[in-house]
Amino acid sequence: MRCLVDHPNHPWVTEWYYRDCKPLLDPRLILMEGDEGYIITCRAPDGKEITKTWCKKYAPGLRLIQLKPKFKTGAATIIDWCLDSAKQKAAVINKFRLDVYFDDVPNIVRHLRRFCTSTKIIHYGHQIYEGLDEDK
Repeated sequence: MRCLVDHPNHPWVTEWYYRDCKPLLDPRLILMEGDEGYIITCRAPDGKEITKTWCKKYAPGLRLIQLKPKFKTGAATIIDWCLDSAKQKAAVINKFRLDVYFDDVPNIVRHLRRFCTSTKIIHYGHQIYEGLDEDK
């Protein structure tokens, strides 16, 4: 399990990761004129500004919704963070009655599929979260 917050030089690593991280999915290839798109994230507060910058660069037409995590994202709390993030994201997904939602964290996807039964929840992304079990 790899976690950016566990790195001894966390602020620099976070900046580097998000600055150079390219989108895994280009919303311009999915959304048509008139469609609404959202980026719903539950990143740590120190990633808030870099997330705004990233969204302006790679997803300027999407509305950014930054939720506040209750748990620090680290190896010891990742299961709790996933559940809390899924609950917060589910509230937004259900409020806006989204048809489709993509997430790159398998555990969050599993929770969202239970919490958002009217929305198609799709896992799409990389394997940065390898070794993450459903629950412990």
